Amino acid sequence: MNARMRSLFSVPLLALAVSAAAQCPGVLPKFSWASNGSSLVFTDETDVFASERVWDFGDGDTASGQIETHTYTFAGDDTVTLSLTVNGCPFSTSARVVHPGQSDACYSQLFSAFTTEQTGNNQVLFTDQSAGDGSFLFYLWTFGDDSISIDQDREHFYTLPGAYNVSHSIGTVDSLFQTACVAGSARRVFVDGNTSTCDSSLLLNLLLTTDGNSIISSAEATVFDPDLVITSWGWEYGDGSPMDITGMPEAQHYYPSGGDVQTCVQAWATDTANGVECFARNCITLHLTQLVGVEETPPDQELHARPVPFNDELWIEGMAVRRGAPWRLIDVLGREARSGAFSHDQAEHLTLGTLPTGIYTLVVPLEHGLSALRLLKR
Repeated sequence: MNARMRSLFSVPLLALAVSAAAQCPGVLPKFSWASNGSSLVFTDETDVFASERVWDFGDGDTASGQIETHTYTFAGDDTVTLSLTVNGCPFSTSARVVHPGQSDACYSQLFSAFTTEQTGNNQVLFTDQSAGDGSFLFYLWTFGDDSISIDQDREHFYTLPGAYNVSHSIGTVDSLFQTACVAGSARRVFVDGNTSTCDSSLLLNLLLTTDGNSIISSAEATVFDPDLVITSWGWEYGDGSPMDITGMPEAQHYYPSGGDVQTCVQAWATDTANGVECFARNCITLHLTQLVGVEETPPDQELHARPVPFNDELWIEGMAVRRGAPWRLIDVLGREARSGAFSHDQAEHLTLGTLPTGIYTLVVPLEHGLSALRLLKR
């Protein structure tokens, strides 16, 4: 930032900076993959309806379905990216995928999942929740900040708060055929906290006041060095709107579509004694009401399951559950494991105690297409 811009931002303002309402909902893309023979099955698990979807498998091939099967020619690792369009807004997440080649075959069933817990300032605990019918040989975490780990569980510290693409991979060897099997999951993760490049001379505290989906943000700056002067403030709202650069530590923003968003404030400062510039940053995640205009799925395709993973009992819910409508459970090899017809509208209870442990896809035909849901039976 040049001196002229800093001087403009230092002019005191008397009113709150009110940003223009952006139309992007708070969406956190996520997907998973698992071996199926010589191929990998990729599943978009994002909890919204996407008008457009593009898979980039990192080897030049692309696809657009919610569930896609892809075969890599050679064993190795590639960066796979899932890009979505929701309400006209772009969203994406990516993962480092370690995979076999077309000459390898896997007959095990693996399922990758993980949980996150914010344990401190810029610090998150990642816990493995994977399952499968083999002994896991490796775990691989990528944290989105050029850091990796091969631990089963890992507490990771981020230098800066913000949004990161995190991926979790597992691998095993089939005990009978001695072939490599892999699975993984990836999603966009918010990391809250604060940091400062001004050493301990400048610290920020971010306060948020909510009124429905209207947020009033206020930043409190603590300056310990009398030579340090704050020159400008920047606000990021996490909904696709550009950074709102102002000359004051307050802002107001309206989220018309709701969802999961992260608000961040950044203060730039100059040490007038030596001319050195630095900044402090603070971020907080918000879970806002989902308003009209953003649906988890189209009304006639809504399909949910609980609990996931399940043992013997499973509830299927949503608008796709209609009395008399057929349903099928497909295993990872494409075989029908169970089938039936719903007896109720909106919610159906299934007893599946005799179903073998594994990964399944629940398929329900609709008037225009299919509704599919990935499930794990433990």
